[in-house]
Amino acid sequence: LPNTARDVTPLPPAETPAAIFVGVAYYPPNREAIRWLLTDIWPRVRARVPDARLLVVGEGAADAAGDAETPGVEILGFAPDLEPVYRRAAFAVCPIRRGSGTRIKIIEAALYARPTVATRIGAEGLHFQHPDEILLADDAGCFADACVQLLTDRPQCARLGEAALKKARGDYAPAAVLGQLVRIVQDQLSGPAGTAPS
Repeated sequence: LPNTARDVTPLPPAETPAAIFVGVAYYPPNREAIRWLLTDIWPRVRARVPDARLLVVGEGAADAAGDAETPGVEILGFAPDLEPVYRRAAFAVCPIRRGSGTRIKIIEAALYARPTVATRIGAEGLHFQHPDEILLADDAGCFADACVQLLTDRPQCARLGEAALKKARGDYAPAAVLGQLVRIVQDQLSGPAGTAPS
């Protein structure tokens, strides 16, 4: 069974040119991703989209940011309710370069109708398709290019968000995962070749 995320209400496209990163910064891959965003990726984005904003959400985010003073970055720390932050963001970013496990943050963003720019490791184990449901980039320049693409092409950003939402609802939403679990249990109870157990 795939992982899931809590069910949320999809949001309309954001009015502001902003991206969101969500992750507990005490987890080393998230901490490293925040530093990479602040030092190598977001300065490239701001050079081309001067009013772009990056919203960094997660416990320990300020510690991870350290002394990096990157223009256009808001370090929000722990947020008890993510919906208001997702409402401000046009898309999510997941620049994870090591670690394992499913990035629930990508599923969550999709359920809010927000597309994600991610590394291939960040999206590992998920079935969102590049470039129709997610944008994948593994180096700072290409990652920044993908962010600029979504910041400057609002119709494309909205299309990707809707496609990501459709994929998440079909494969990863709680109801979809529950449906898969029910089918597995029914198959096991029916016995070999679909016959009822004796």
